[in-house]
Amino acid sequence: MTPEKLVRWTVIVALLNFAATSTLLFGRPDLATRESSEKIFTVAMDLEKQKKFAEAAELYESIFYGMSATLIAPRAGERLANIYRSRMLDVDKARTVLREVAAFKESAYAEKAQADLAFMETHWGEDGSILKIWYEADASYRAKDYSKTLEILNRIAKEFPNSTLRPPSMMHIAKINKKLQKNEEAARVLREFLTAYPKDSAANEARTLLRSVQ
Repeated sequence: MTPEKLVRWTVIVALLNFAATSTLLFGRPDLATRESSEKIFTVAMDLEKQKKFAEAAELYESIFYGMSATLIAPRAGERLANIYRSRMLDVDKARTVLREVAAFKESAYAEKAQADLAFMETHWGEDGSILKIWYEADASYRAKDYSKTLEILNRIAKEFPNSTLRPPSMMHIAKINKKLQKNEEAARVLREFLTAYPKDSAANEARTLLRSVQ
């Protein structure tokens, strides 16, 4: 363990002990735990910004499972699921956490968790492996590595012809090619899309996009 990480965890343990001690002495678990959870959450967010995702996940987990009565717990769970899904590509853990966040019925994060979970369940396939590829493409796109994104999306389009993620993959391929001013390739993919999926929910968007690149 690095000195920096040791100091960080010393602070976290101190905050957790403060919450426990305050509960025993003053009978105010709500206030003490809330303050501690918010401070830990801030540290976790800073770690995310530094791309220290494994360490951030540990802190979010400590809030979500150790301070589940706090208002910030479902938000921590949502961040934890996002790291599992988009950074670690662990779709099984992401799905488990999303199900638990969705159980916080009165939280605004429950609705988002339900939507994310519905997407995962819809496109899970046999074992969720294609979702790992999809989220890898999403991570590459957010990093503006468009060449890698195209490579990954083309893999979905070619290797998983029956997947429910093939149509959106093709649409993303076309849009990225247009963004890169590769209009001829974008048009080719859009024609293929419309031939294969003429009644898809994105078909009208595909037709409009095709007219713009011809």
